[in-house]
Amino acid sequence: MESWNAMISGYAQNGLTEKAVALFQKMQALNVPPNPLTISSALSACAQLGALSLGKWVHKIISKENLELNVYVMTALIDMYVKCGSIAEARRIFDRMDNKNVVSWNVMISGYGLHGQGAEALKLYKDMLDANLLPTSSTFLSVLYACSHGGLVEEGRTAFRSMTSDYGFTPGIEHCTCMVDLLGRAGRLKEAYELISEFPKNAIGPGVWGALLAACMVHKDADLAKLASQKLFELEPENTGYYVLLSNLYTSKKQYSEAAGVRQEAKSKKLVKTPGCTLIELGDKPHVFMAGDRAHPQSDAIYSYLEKLTTKMIEAGYRPDTEAALYDVEEEEKEHMVKVHSEKLAIAFGLLNTEPGTEIRIIKNLRVCLDCHNATKIISKVTQRLIVVRDASRFHHFRDGICSCGDYW
Repeated sequence: MESWNAMISGYAQNGLTEKAVALFQKMQALNVPPNPLTISSALSACAQLGALSLGKWVHKIISKENLELNVYVMTALIDMYVKCGSIAEARRIFDRMDNKNVVSWNVMISGYGLHGQGAEALKLYKDMLDANLLPTSSTFLSVLYACSHGGLVEEGRTAFRSMTSDYGFTPGIEHCTCMVDLLGRAGRLKEAYELISEFPKNAIGPGVWGALLAACMVHKDADLAKLASQKLFELEPENTGYYVLLSNLYTSKKQYSEAAGVRQEAKSKKLVKTPGCTLIELGDKPHVFMAGDRAHPQSDAIYSYLEKLTTKMIEAGYRPDTEAALYDVEEEEKEHMVKVHSEKLAIAFGLLNTEPGTEIRIIKNLRVCLDCHNATKIISKVTQRLIVVRDASRFHHFRDGICSCGDYW
């Protein structure tokens, strides 16, 4: 028993999520009874994978093993539903728990932030204080994250001050990163940059400068982006993502020579960009797509469907945002490049293989680009589907042409 638990837990903690799930499935097939640690590790693996169907299967095992009173198991279950896109189910389980601890509250608050429901996160935080529970450093991180993704600047500032003045916490790297992200997303780049100088030196890490660089990308501030990038190149010279962001920013501003210079610098250091991919579950089977992917058995049908869908999207007002192509090529070629991004292929596959009205859920390993975000809004409208997208930043719920993030991500 102990060896099973150790292996599953080890796999889950080290990011080997598929191995963790496969081993847990084998354990169940052999009728080896799981303990709370095993269940929690399996749920963590499902959460990381975004494997909702597998997570629901583990939920049934929790009921069968009478583990519904175990606070650690139920908190892990809430986290799984949050990270698999089912925030309503997560809240239902949270409300039914009689033995919630501060971690349970933190997970639920964080979940609302992840889904862009900042007001709900703040309301739950107030409920937590009213229940006479003392917030932890992690609580404030969850609150700040929720404020950042909900555009709640003043509420975030208040929480940041409160953690020190009311509860005596010293802001850590992640808290400071959230504050820069909060101001940066709101377009207050100068304030964000000035705030960095007020942080303790040990709290100014790659996360802080990375948040500023990402904000510069959104708000097209190339000068400040260059400054933030230089800091990041010194701190994490092997991180390809920073070179990609700066290059993309230059390209979006049609500064092609500067973009080429950044790409050449990354190439000279033999840095390789992380390829974007999108996963969609159909039944309990995952399907993964890359941009321009034709490896899937249904690729001909997917591309044919996407062509017809694109025609309907254009009739509904969609115009390709060719900045997302990020290359100095002809406009027509750019339009083709953005049309076959992995998100669009995964969504087309989902629409093609599910009944009308069925919810579509996809997971992108990187931040969803502006064109795919705009396209998904239109797709949700013309197909009358709810489309849930989990990207590297947050969850997006698309319905009737509107995204839950309010185009703020």
